[in-house]
Formats: sequence, structure tokens, C-alpha cells
Amino acid sequence: MAVLILAGIQFVIVVDETTVALLAPAVAREFGLGDIARQILITPFAVGFVAGLPTTALLLRRIDPRRVLPAATAAFAVTAGLGALAPSAPLLVGARVLQGLAAAMVATSALASLHVITRSDPRRLRAFAAYSMVSGSGAVVALVAFAPLAQVSWRWCFVTIALAALGLSVAWAPLGYRTGGAPEPTESPGVGQSRDADARAETVRTATMLAAVVGANAALSAVVITVSFVLQQDCGWTTTLTGLGFLPLNAAAAVALVAVSPLAARWGVGAVLAGGLLVIVVGCGLLAASPPTPLYLLGSTVVVGAGIGIVFPLVNSGSLASAQEQPLGRAAWLGAAQQLGVAAGALVAAAHSGGPIGALAAVLGAAVVAGLVVLGRCGGVAAL
Repeated sequence: MAVLILAGIQFVIVVDETTVALLAPAVAREFGLGDIARQILITPFAVGFVAGLPTTALLLRRIDPRRVLPAATAAFAVTAGLGALAPSAPLLVGARVLQGLAAAMVATSALASLHVITRSDPRRLRAFAAYSMVSGSGAVVALVAFAPLAQVSWRWCFVTIALAALGLSVAWAPLGYRTGGAPEPTESPGVGQSRDADARAETVRTATMLAAVVGANAALSAVVITVSFVLQQDCGWTTTLTGLGFLPLNAAAAVALVAVSPLAARWGVGAVLAGGLLVIVVGCGLLAASPPTPLYLLGSTVVVGAGIGIVFPLVNSGSLASAQEQPLGRAAWLGAAQQLGVAAGALVAAAHSGGPIGALAAVLGAAVVAGLVVLGRCGGVAAL
């Protein structure tokens, strides 16, 4: 139940980030903004989110994330409500900045809470897989379910997000105090060549995980934005139909999420992670080379979805595995890496051509090989 509620909280944030793309035309008409409406909805939120990550890590360094999450989620609900009530564009911008700040605290606390309650649980990787599957489905739900609501009123979309976040805040409040997995005390730093070597290896492993987060999110963002743009602009698909077209991507991710735990147990996390990243590389390569027809485009997204289903739970769990007593700082780094990847993918998609996506696939493939070489030299592959 705890894993589902935490995934639901992240699900709401994903829905919010996806839904705003649907609201831009309606907001533009109401406030007379033109094409700048999309930037007003997206950019202030992103700025607030990125700015809030280090602030969250510093302010909450000594506070159990399970205790912080209800208030942070309630704050996100309030800021979403402010967006629904905004009477002018400047006030909407302010509401989106505040919402981004709150979302940074929520996303960091939710992921850190998941780490804490599953630290000693043998089902840990399975829990991270379920978390990724439920929260990631928010993107498709936003496209399919919120598109009709956006046609009625863009304000009702914000109201729905606010009510959902508030309900999840109430649901987590008592549960957060009953979950196990109390933080373990951090070991005192030792001296000696062995301890230094372990520290270096751990640093390299953590950097590898965060780099994988950036690469996987960049690929997913670039693929989804590119395919969505082509389907709607070139093929004449509606927003709702486009959302339905991404269902096979989510189905492939769900199948991979179910399989990732037994695969990691058999082959090791390092080998499965490298394999998942290479599957993403193949999907990006197929998209770069495929003709602009719906069947080929959506087929490439299925391959990317399978890779994402493998990579996301592994990197989320692995990035936090050595966080020790206070995982908030590591969770903040993880959130920053995710946002950096999404932004990089958006820049690649902005070129509206297959060349940059092919280049992204080449860079990601080279990074996988280089990462395996570096990990092998420092002994990190075995630890992964």
C-alpha cells in the first residue's frame, strides 16, 4: 500500500507536467498570449523545480522524508489550486513557479521515502519497478483522460490535480508513520587504502547511475515529443488519439518492469542495466531511420518503452542504495538528473529531424561502453 501511494503521488506530478501541453491553446485564448502560453505553463514550473531540488536537500537534510511528504504534497495541491484560480498571466506564472518548488520537495521526499521503507526488504527492486510503472503511466493518462477535460476548461485540470494530490497527502499521513525501514546509522569515515578505494568505486558507481538517468530520460523525452509532434502535425492525429497511440509503449515498459527483478537476480544489475540502455539505443536508432508513418513511429516507441522499463527501476534503486542515513540529498541529485535529461531530450526533439535523435543514440551507446570499461577498472561492475 505504501508503494502504491508513493507511486500515486509521483503519478500526479507526471500528470501535471504532461497536461500543461494540452492547456496551452485554451490559456492563450483566455489571456491573449499566443504561442508564448506554452512557455508560461512549462518554463516557470521547470525553473521552480530545478531551483527547489538543492534547497530541499539542504532544508530536509536531518528530517525523515516520510514525515515531510504529507505537508509537501498538500503544498503542491494548494499551488495547483492557485493556478486554477489565477485571474491573469503574471499570477499564473507565479503559481507555476510555486508549484515547481513544491513538486521538487514532493518528488524528492517520495523517492527518498521509497528508499527508506524498502532498504532491507528483499522486494526492493520489485517495489521500485512498481513505482516506475504506476508513476510513468501518468503521461498517457494525462493525454487520454485530461484531453476531454481540457476542452471544457483548463482550470478544471488544475482543480483535478489539486484534489488528487490532497487526497494522497491525507492517505499517506498515517501510513508514513507506520512503515518500517528506519534509517540506518551512517558509518564513520575510515582511513586506509582499502576504504579510499571503496569510496572511489562508490563515487564512480553513483556517477554512472546518475549518467544513466540523464541518458534514459533524454531518450524518452526526445522520442515521445518527436513522435507526438509528427503524429499531430504531419499525420493529423488528435491529442486523444496520440495518447492512445502511446499505450503500446507503456505496455512494453510494464512487461519489462515485471521482468527486471528476476533478470537482475540471474544476470546481475550491471549487465541488465547495460542491456536496457542498449535497447533504448536501438529504439532511438529505429526512430531516426524510420519513415514518418504512424506504424513505424509507434513501433520504435515500443522498443524504447521496453528499455525504459528495464532502466528506470534499476537506476532509481541503485542511485539511492548507498545513500545511508539521509537519502534526501541523493534523491535531489536524482531529480536533477531526471530534469536535465528531459530538458536535453526536448532540445533534441526541437530539431524536428532524425539526425539529432540518431546522434543521441550514438552518444548513449558510446557512454554505455565507456561506463562498463570504467566500472570494470574500478571493480564497480561486480558491486553493481
